[in-house]
Amino acid sequence: MGESLIQKGKKVLISHNISRYIYIFYYAYLNQELPKWMAGLIRNCNQKQLRAQYDSVPRLKLDTYDGSGQAVHPDLVEWRNKLWMVCTPYPYSTDTYENPCIYSGENCYTLEPHPGCRQPLAFPQYRGIKNHISDPCIFVFQDTLHVIYRDTVFEDGITEQKTYLTRSCDGAEWETPKLIERSMTDSLISPAVVVDENTIIWKYHVTLTTEFGGILTLSSSCNGLDWYSNGHLACTGVPEGMTIWHIAVAYKEGFSKSCGANNSDKSLIGLFALRKKGDKDRFELFWACSDSVGESWRIESAVNLFDDRALHSFVYYKSALLPNTGDIFLSIHDEKNRWYFTVVTNDYCDLMKTTDGLYKTAYRIFIKTFQNRVSYRRYIYKHQLNPYSLSKEIFLYKLDGKYVGTNAFLGCLLNMCETQLTGIQSCDTAVLPAAQGYGIFSHIIKEAEQYYKDQHVVLFGFPNKNSYHGFIKLGWRDLGEYITYVLIQRPGVILAMKLHLVGSNALECEHNIPGKIRRACKINFLEQIFEYKTCPFTEEEISVINQQGKYVSIKRSKSYFQWKIDNTGADGYRYRVLRSDGILYGYLIYKKSLMGYITIVDWFLNPDTETDQTTILASLLVDFSKCSTCLFFPMIKPGSAECAMLLRLGFFEGQRFGLRLNSSRLVVKSEECTSADWRLRAIDLDSFFNKTEG
Repeated sequence: MGESLIQKGKKVLISHNISRYIYIFYYAYLNQELPKWMAGLIRNCNQKQLRAQYDSVPRLKLDTYDGSGQAVHPDLVEWRNKLWMVCTPYPYSTDTYENPCIYSGENCYTLEPHPGCRQPLAFPQYRGIKNHISDPCIFVFQDTLHVIYRDTVFEDGITEQKTYLTRSCDGAEWETPKLIERSMTDSLISPAVVVDENTIIWKYHVTLTTEFGGILTLSSSCNGLDWYSNGHLACTGVPEGMTIWHIAVAYKEGFSKSCGANNSDKSLIGLFALRKKGDKDRFELFWACSDSVGESWRIESAVNLFDDRALHSFVYYKSALLPNTGDIFLSIHDEKNRWYFTVVTNDYCDLMKTTDGLYKTAYRIFIKTFQNRVSYRRYIYKHQLNPYSLSKEIFLYKLDGKYVGTNAFLGCLLNMCETQLTGIQSCDTAVLPAAQGYGIFSHIIKEAEQYYKDQHVVLFGFPNKNSYHGFIKLGWRDLGEYITYVLIQRPGVILAMKLHLVGSNALECEHNIPGKIRRACKINFLEQIFEYKTCPFTEEEISVINQQGKYVSIKRSKSYFQWKIDNTGADGYRYRVLRSDGILYGYLIYKKSLMGYITIVDWFLNPDTETDQTTILASLLVDFSKCSTCLFFPMIKPGSAECAMLLRLGFFEGQRFGLRLNSSRLVVKSEECTSADWRLRAIDLDSFFNKTEG
């Protein structure tokens, strides 16, 4: 046993062995849970040591109710445009914490305890050694979340297995768990559910035949409460010396747990954790398949984790399949018995053979590279519902037989003086970390340039700091930086809200309108300003909006506004429109945050009226002073006429005053548009979709 305390400066690190025995002591001898502050201290020490030892394995950070961050037995489902997970904390294999918890997020990298949901959902019937909950699974039936879990009850020397079901209509409030199965002989291990046409629930589980594993059993229900046994199912191809321990199942089509009436393919795919007979700590993951529910299963091949060699230092356990891509949400534990999750590529199913496999493959690379909050639904919406779709939008790069890089492009129409050109915006650039440094980004961009070469298009983009230099080396022109201008109206309220001294209702009180805006506005305009939730413009007004003179701008249309604003599912965007005598004078599209921050994502001031543009803008802004703390105008080019207008109204350059605000640099690959001024808005950025998750 190593030293229990290692003094390093002012930091005290707890050794792995001591950490484990602390948990065992509280569990076995004190019959209570470890204090959360102590669990947090152990977790912090583990994170530092794991980073040093397994830096190449991207472990997912998970907040567990006990504070350890260790969990096991994940199960996933997609519902209401979110990814939902149930799992159980399992610090150092201590089963007293093994109680089901609910997580939700836009994707697997953003899973957090679902707001308003009690954590955990349930505790075992009896507390103490040999009594514990385990093996939860989650599924959707008739638009309601269902969770099934297993409760091992040990009383008077007799062990009984019970299975419970709980349901929720919103993911926050859950019904009291109902007992649905109990057995003295069937272990009811690892329930795994699929739903057929929203009418029948099929539940697989493992019935132990030895202490190391067992056989598959199938049961069915029409309501989740009353179950009928359909008997045992054969599973062929199990390697000699191995037996089935835990399972995850889904339909092959979309890797979903639900199958609709229109699904032509109702075959199943399984991710089976097999256990070595005679060795309780030896597990291997295998792909399995079945032609349909009720048919026998067959083991196809071992899961190949070739893309993460460091994973071979871990033991693999019951894992789950991610909806849409079928990637593996892998459960692992190390030699110190610490349990974590990571994500690895599905090596069994070639996504490129499916109808939308191109998008799924690109999304997989993008998410794995950046681990950001963009959901697959949002990614598909952005690329497939663009009213200005391209003949080819997604480019991929293969290295050693595996897709490792991607770049996507969004089509648009560009207004340039009296002409229109097709614009193609580069976006969603990603190269997997293990493949970076091989010039893959340059290969993809060159391929795209060659593809669009004879189509008379303008290639442009807003690269991040990693890809910017790559674009410049490839001959793209830097047309300057676009930054955010800010007007802080109520600094005292901002500070008080950040310190939690007042609530957001403090914004409703009256206060002095900033003098420059008040003096510049036209009072009789205020009664002619109206707000709308969807695009309010006529075709004639849209024609006026597109008359941008000498500037290069992205063409507006009803379909463009609907794609960017109206149909995204995001709440809070509003059109503020000024009309007088039937003439459109100007508009703002904005969104207000809970802190009272108002961000202007699109705006237009009609230059062909007798009213000065500064007056039009001030009239549109003056009413915001009653309900906001800050106004933000992103995508303003320093030194432009718009910049001068905002400065006259009291705005300032946010970055110069130490505010951490996003800026964007425009790069262009075209001889026609590099000498003209570009007038762009936040709504025109491809990343705008990342901020409008519904």
